[in-house]
Amino acid sequence: MRNEEGFSLTELIVGLGVSVMVAVFTMTAMGSFIFKQRKAQRSATEYIDKTIAERVLLLDLRNADPSFNNISGVKDKKGLGFFDYFPDVPVTLLAEKERSITLTFDPSIDPRAPTEVYFLVLDLKSGLKPLVIYDPVAAYIVGPTPKDFNQAASLTYVGLNNNDFLSKQDDFWIQDQFYMLDTPARFRPIGADYARVPPRSPVFVGVAQGRDLVPDSTMNNYVDMSMPWDPTKRFMSADNYLRYLPPNGGGQTLVRLKAVKLIRYYLERGKDGANFYRQVLTSKGFGVPFLVANRVRRVDFTRRDVTNREISFGIEKMPLK
Repeated sequence: MRNEEGFSLTELIVGLGVSVMVAVFTMTAMGSFIFKQRKAQRSATEYIDKTIAERVLLLDLRNADPSFNNISGVKDKKGLGFFDYFPDVPVTLLAEKERSITLTFDPSIDPRAPTEVYFLVLDLKSGLKPLVIYDPVAAYIVGPTPKDFNQAASLTYVGLNNNDFLSKQDDFWIQDQFYMLDTPARFRPIGADYARVPPRSPVFVGVAQGRDLVPDSTMNNYVDMSMPWDPTKRFMSADNYLRYLPPNGGGQTLVRLKAVKLIRYYLERGKDGANFYRQVLTSKGFGVPFLVANRVRRVDFTRRDVTNREISFGIEKMPLK
């Protein structure tokens, strides 16, 4: 009952207890709601970051054809060439048809896992052709025809862009751009096992300097520019490449010139997992790294069949705490 002076002590204690219980329940519910909301926001942010990172990878890997049988230093978990490509061998004859690489710092996944991988990709700059068919004669000054029909005319090498041959083709020739000379023809060393040694196209990769395509010491460390028919010999220059390129079925060999770039993906230890970076090689060395994703646990690259050039990939991030 209520007296003339207000509530009794018992009523005040009961009311205060109920108020405290309501306040505690409200605060608990609000805390749980805020925690779940923050977790949902973090999950959404992680999903967006992962999606963007995979999009960056996809754009590079869809143009990674120049990597196959040319990037020889990238090995899979079994020590096999990740970019081995056998277009002329039935898959049933191959002892190992799959390739996989995992980048990670987690020893529970693989204590000997690499932390970097390289791709040679077409450089599809805005408005730039992916490739041009190159006439080898365009790089030379051809001397007068000798009187002796058994004697060849002299050839003086000037450069791939001699007489602006490439500049006139929609400004295809760009200074400090990397280009790759190659041909559709594929070769193996004499006596090589077709099921173990992939056929290679002869290639030369250099950087545009003036009118010529000059070697780059860093690029030379990653791209196999040895002569496929004799791996003990190497193409040392664009002139050397054009002179020693064998004819394909008789007559003049078809030569292609492609704008390319070498991309390095690598992991670097972070506070929670690893940071996943992307770097592009320039004529002055690797450029400023671009952060593709953070809190990364592992990055997987897989080829299910070395008779095609499809590369699957996946990024796994650290679990949310």
